[in-house]
Parts: sequence; C-alpha cells; structure tokens
Amino acid sequence: MDECSVCGRNESVGTALIEGARVTVCARCVGYGKNVDLYAPAQSGRPAFVRAKPVELVPAEDCGQRITRAREAKGWTRRELAERVPVHESEIKSFEDGRVKPLPEKAKKLEYILGAKLLVPAEDNSPAKPILPKPASGEATLEDYLKRKR
Repeated sequence: MDECSVCGRNESVGTALIEGARVTVCARCVGYGKNVDLYAPAQSGRPAFVRAKPVELVPAEDCGQRITRAREAKGWTRRELAERVPVHESEIKSFEDGRVKPLPEKAKKLEYILGAKLLVPAEDNSPAKPILPKPASGEATLEDYLKRKR
C-alpha cells in the first residue's frame, strides 16, 4: 500500500487530482481532490481503479429560510451579507423569499460566509421506466422483433 502524498499516512485508498497533480490519497485526504480514482480489490490481487461517481449538489428546498436564519444569527442585514458575498442586495432578498434558488457556485460562497448548510445531494431524477400494457397472448412484442434482428 502506498503512502498518502498529502498527510503521509501509510493507508492510501486511491488517487485524486489536487492542485493539478495526480497524487495518492488516504481516506481522510480524499475530500481535498477532484476526479478521484479509488482502489478496489481485483480478482488477480492487483489493485484496480474504480471511478468514484461525483455527487451533484443542489440548493436545499428550504434554502431561503436557511439563509435568513443564518444571516439573522450573525446579526447581519441583507446589505451586509450582499457586500460579503458579493452580490446585489435584491438577489439576497430573492433567495430569502424563495423566489429564486442560488446557483451551486453562489450557494457554496453563501455556505462558507454564513457557516450554514445550503447544498444537499441531488436526488436521482431519472425518469421512471414506462409501464407498457401486456400484449395479448400470441401477439408479437418489440422484444420479439429485436431478438429476430440479432
């Protein structure tokens, strides 16, 4: 097992792209990188790479309420928050009123400045498989036609 290039631990779990260089990382340091390749045990005993699926983050449903609570907890006005981000005060108002959700890049800035969790993992929004009616007995289906073409 290789040594972690970030902290030096002798427990590497894969490689990651950090500051433009592909380096070996441990489980604790894997979060610092992008484009992470984790080791997986292979059948032959040699390590194999498995590409980790990136987690897409989107603003939470109650993002506006979270922004308002965090801003008020810090004792800031909308103008003060807008100056720190930097965005227009009207944009902060739109976020807080729930009319507009911030883009993930802006939400990351707001999270950092406010110290509040605004982004959540996106749900799998893939469309469900259509439910087709069962064909009458003896009737050919699309699957039958595809099998014949092969």
